[in-house]
Amino acid sequence: MASRTYRAEAIVLKTNDFAEADRILVLFTRHFGKVRVVAKGIRRATSRMAGHAEPLTHATYQLARGRE
Repeated sequence: MASRTYRAEAIVLKTNDFAEADRILVLFTRHFGKVRVVAKGIRRATSRMAGHAEPLTHATYQLARGRE
């Protein structure tokens, strides 16, 4: 069985606000290609990760697979 979480080096291509404090990110990774992820709580004023969710940001992200 494959792991539910994985780490990926990615570039943020696009962002869309979602719900009250979340944001949908479109990431481009070397191994997985273009993926859409939900960054939970990223729009809160106290979020330390907000800078990692801006377009054209290059970082390593820890991602979790959703329900299939």
